[in-house]
Amino acid sequence: VEMSPEQVSLLFQSVAQSPEIAGMRISGDLREEVLTILQQRAFELDPRSIATLVPALVRLRVTDKTLIGRLAEHVASAQGSVRIQDMAAAASGFVALRVVHGPLIEKAGKDLEQNIHLCTPRAVVQLSMAMAESDDVQHFRDLLMPAARSFMLDFNARDLCSLAEAFSKARAADADFLAELASGLETKVNTMGAHEVTVALNIFAPVAYSTPRLFPAVAARLQNLVDEISPRQLAR
Repeated sequence: VEMSPEQVSLLFQSVAQSPEIAGMRISGDLREEVLTILQQRAFELDPRSIATLVPALVRLRVTDKTLIGRLAEHVASAQGSVRIQDMAAAASGFVALRVVHGPLIEKAGKDLEQNIHLCTPRAVVQLSMAMAESDDVQHFRDLLMPAARSFMLDFNARDLCSLAEAFSKARAADADFLAELASGLETKVNTMGAHEVTVALNIFAPVAYSTPRLFPAVAARLQNLVDEISPRQLAR
């Protein structure tokens, strides 16, 4: 059956999102077949379709750099047709796929300037993660930091730690902002995974004085997760 690129994209997303399909033997062959079609016809997808496809590529750990690069170029060339939430998911997704596409990051920054009022808490986290790959401190201080502060009660433990990582990487995290993130994390320690624990112990150490109960709680959480922590995480 001849499928359009949009149909292939939707099929790929379904394979990525369905535990039932992903657990079947056929999923591997189906994944490769769909990937082949995408490689051949990715340029036919509109930028918004590509943006919504990227999270599926991340979940299925696609490593084809040529395909990913072409998709990033296509999204970067979009002229206002991609919602800020989709742009945020795509930009952070490409970074997760280890493709840092300068024009795409620049496009995400421009979209952020025009649509900051439409950002969801998740979009703020994703844009922070993506834009940490650039040297643009101004967007963090003028747009992302105020937005993050407005959503502080909406973030979960992973969000808070991802923001701390992103702002620190971009060298845009001042002590007051890190202290706010740490304070927000205090009531969410029991939901932290191994990655969040190692991030908290590393990045929030300079502001430990502001949340004296956080570090003992994180240390106790670490004891419950010690078997899940990788050598790389321990090295941090």
